[in-house]
Amino acid sequence: TGHDGCMGTIHANSARETIVRLESPPMNVPRIMIPALDIIIMQVRFHSRKKGTIRRVTEIAEVSGIEGESIQLNKLYKYDPAKDELVPTGVPSRTLNTLAHHTGMSMKEIELEIEKRKIILEWMIENGIRSI
Repeated sequence: TGHDGCMGTIHANSARETIVRLESPPMNVPRIMIPALDIIIMQVRFHSRKKGTIRRVTEIAEVSGIEGESIQLNKLYKYDPAKDELVPTGVPSRTLNTLAHHTGMSMKEIELEIEKRKIILEWMIENGIRSI
C-alpha cells in the first residue's frame, strides 16, 4: 500500500511458530503473503540468578521465500546463554543483499554502517539513555 515498513508484535515461541500462527485462524494470512515479512525477532523473558527477571532477544530470522509448500527461514542470530549475547549463525542475509541492491551500497559499506549504529546503541546503554 505504499508504506516503507512497519513493526508489530505476536506471541509465539519461535520464528517458525510465528509463521504457523500467522497462517492460522483468526489471522489466516495467505501463505503467498508471508514473504512480505522481512525479519522475525524473538524476545523471551526469563529469570537470571544474577540479574532477576530479564528479557533477551533469542533469535533473529528472516523470511527468505517459499519453496514448494514450505516457508523458508534463515536464522541469522541465536542467543548464547553462556555468553549472554546474540551470536551470528553465519547464514548470509537476504535482507542485507536486498538493501545493498536498493541503496547501491556495497556489503562492506552496509556492515560498516551497522557497526557504527551498534557503537551508538552500546554507548546509549552504557549511559542509561533509553529513549530519544
